[in-house]
Amino acid sequence: MEKQHNYNNHLIHEKSDYLLQHADNPVNWFPWGDKAFNKAKQENKLVLVSIGYSSCHWCHVMEDESFKDEEVAEIMNKYYVSIKVDREERPDVDHVYMDAAQILTGSGGWPLNVFTLPDGRPVYGGTYFPKEQWKEVLLNLVYTYFSQPEKVKEQAKSISQGISDMQLRILSGNNSKEFKENEVKSVIDSVKKHVDNEYGGLSGAPKFPMPQFHSMLLKYYFYTRDETIKNYINTTLENMSNGGIYDHLEGGFARYSTDNEWKVPHFEKMLYDNAQLASLYSQAYLLTETDTFKEITEQTLEFLRNHMYKEGAGFFSSYDADSEGQEGKYYTWHEREINSLFLEDENIIKDYFGITKEGDIDGRNVLHINNSIDRLTKKYNLSAKQVETIIENARKKLLEKRAIRNRPDLDTKVIVSWNALAIKAFIDGYKATQKRHYLRIALESAEFLITHQFQKDYRLNRIYYDGESKINAFLDDYAFLIDALIQLYQVTFDNKWIDWAMKLSEYALTHFELNNSSLLQYKSNLDENLVSPKIEIVDSVIPSSNSIMAKNLFILGQYFYSDSYITRARNMVSEIHSTIERSPVYFANWIDLMLWFVYPPYEISIVGRKSEDYKQRFMHLYHPGIILAGGTHEGNLPILRDRFKLGKTQIYICQGRVCKQPLNNVDEALKMIS
Repeated sequence: MEKQHNYNNHLIHEKSDYLLQHADNPVNWFPWGDKAFNKAKQENKLVLVSIGYSSCHWCHVMEDESFKDEEVAEIMNKYYVSIKVDREERPDVDHVYMDAAQILTGSGGWPLNVFTLPDGRPVYGGTYFPKEQWKEVLLNLVYTYFSQPEKVKEQAKSISQGISDMQLRILSGNNSKEFKENEVKSVIDSVKKHVDNEYGGLSGAPKFPMPQFHSMLLKYYFYTRDETIKNYINTTLENMSNGGIYDHLEGGFARYSTDNEWKVPHFEKMLYDNAQLASLYSQAYLLTETDTFKEITEQTLEFLRNHMYKEGAGFFSSYDADSEGQEGKYYTWHEREINSLFLEDENIIKDYFGITKEGDIDGRNVLHINNSIDRLTKKYNLSAKQVETIIENARKKLLEKRAIRNRPDLDTKVIVSWNALAIKAFIDGYKATQKRHYLRIALESAEFLITHQFQKDYRLNRIYYDGESKINAFLDDYAFLIDALIQLYQVTFDNKWIDWAMKLSEYALTHFELNNSSLLQYKSNLDENLVSPKIEIVDSVIPSSNSIMAKNLFILGQYFYSDSYITRARNMVSEIHSTIERSPVYFANWIDLMLWFVYPPYEISIVGRKSEDYKQRFMHLYHPGIILAGGTHEGNLPILRDRFKLGKTQIYICQGRVCKQPLNNVDEALKMIS
C-alpha cells in the first residue's frame, strides 16, 4: 500500500527521494535555493543547512528523533529558515559546508548540519545531534546571534577565510616536475605503512573499500613485480569477498565494514562502490586468473543489472541500510531461522556462514564465509562436491526466504558520474568475461546519458528523475563520463565515443577553468560559488574529479597528438605533488597517473579488416600501459592517420609517438609489449 503523506513543507514538489522523506516533517523545510535565503534576509534569521542522502542511517535517526518532533520543529520554525539538501544532488553545497565542519570540529560526516548567516556564510555546525543536545544548540545559537551579532559575523568571516585558505594551500606546487621511478617507489613505500597485511584494506576500523587505491597498486605491481603488493591485494580482495560486507546471496557490496575484518557492514549499497569494485575484481582476475575474482565480478554486475538498473532509465543510486526501522534487518539472520530452514544440514550451513546463537548485531547474524570448502569436507567427511551442493542449495533457500522480507528502499535518482562508473564497470566485466551483454548494457547506458543529459554546446545535467533532467553538472560528471567514453571507444573502435570525449573535455577546460592554476574548479563558471571555488583533489572511496580529468587529458593527448593536453596533465599532478608526498594514501589516482609518466604506455593502433579479431586479444589481458585505437578504415583520428593499408591488417606499436615496424601477427605484438 502506498504511503500516505501529510505534506506541510516546501519539499513536496521535489523529486529527490531523500527530500521527499522529509516532506511531511513538521519542520518547515525549504529546498536549496534563493527563496530560502531571501526569506532569511527579510526576517533576519539564521539558516540551517541540513545535508544527507536517502541511504544514510544516521540521517534517518536524526529525522525520527528531532525533525519529526513537534517541539523541536516549533523551535526550528520560529527561529530559523531550514534547508534540506540531498548531497548526491548538490555535492557542491556539501563540499563547502563539509569544509566548514572540518574547520569547526575537525571531523565530518552525515547528517551534516551547518548554521549560516542569511547570506550563506557558515557560523557553526556538526553532524548528528541527539534530540536534547539539538534543542540546546538551536536555542543557544539563536540567543548568541541576537545578543552578540558582531561575534557571530566575525565567526562567519573567519570560517569563510579558512575555507578559502584550504583551497589556496592546494595551489602551491611545482608546475614542471619530471617524475622518476625511485620517487614513485618512495611514495609506495610510504603507502605500505598504512595497510593491513592480515585482513587487507587500510589499517584500523571502520574499513572502507578503496577501489582506486587497490587498482593503482595492481598497476604498480604490473610494472615492478613487487610480490608484497600482490600478496596484499590478494588478501584484501579475498577477505572483502569472504566478509559480511559482501552479500553472499544476491551479490554486491555494502558501503563499509564497522570492524577491521570486513565482517559486520554498514548495510547501505551504493552504485559507486559496486561499480568500482566490479572493475577492480575484473582487473584482478585478468592479472591473476583467480576464478573467485571472476565470480565476484559477475555476481556484482548481475546485482547491478537486476536490482539497480532500468533499461531506458540508467542506473539508480543506492539501497538504504534500513528496512522496517532496523539497520540490516533485510540481510541478517537469527540462528533459529537457520535451524528451521536446514534441519538436516544446519551444522554445515552454520559452520560455513559463521552462524552463532549470539549473532553479530542484536542476536542477528551477518552471513560471511567462516570456513573453506576444504575444511568442511574434512570435518564432515564429505566430498567437496557434496559440500558445494549443500552450500548452493542453502543460498537458494535463504534467498527465497529473504525475498519475502521488506526490501530496503531504493533511491531512484540517476547521477551522471555514478552511471559513468557503472558503464566502465560493465566494460571491464566484458573484457574479463567476454560476455557481450555486459558491453550491450554499457552501450545502452552511454546512449541514455547522451540522449537525456546533454544540453546545448555539450553542457551536461547531473541528475535524471523519471523523465526530468536537472541540475547543471559538476566536474566529476564530466570527468567520469569522459573516462567511460574513452573506454567505450577502446572496446568498440567507434569514433563517436572518442569524439564525444574530446568535445566534453574542451567544454570542461573552458567552463571549469581556475585562475592561475592548471587544476579545475568543481563547479562550472556558469554557476556562482558559495564561498570560494572548490578544488577537488583527494582520491577517497571515489577518485577526485581533477585526478580523473588529468588522466583523461593524458590519454586524449595520445589519441589527438595534443602536446598541450599531455603537458596539462603533467602540470596538474605536479601542482599538488608536495601534497601527495605528505599523504599518498588519499592520492592514489594521481599516483596512477605518475606511473604513466615513469612507465610510458604503448600506443597501439590496429587497422584493417581483422582489427576486431585482433583487438579482442589485447582486451582480454591485464596491461595498464595500453592505449588502444583502430578500426577497419583510417578515419580522422590523428593516431590512425596514414596507417590504413588496403587488404592488410597491421598493428602499430609506439611509445611517445616513436613507432616500431608494423606487425601483422598478434602473438608477436603481444610478445613485444610483455
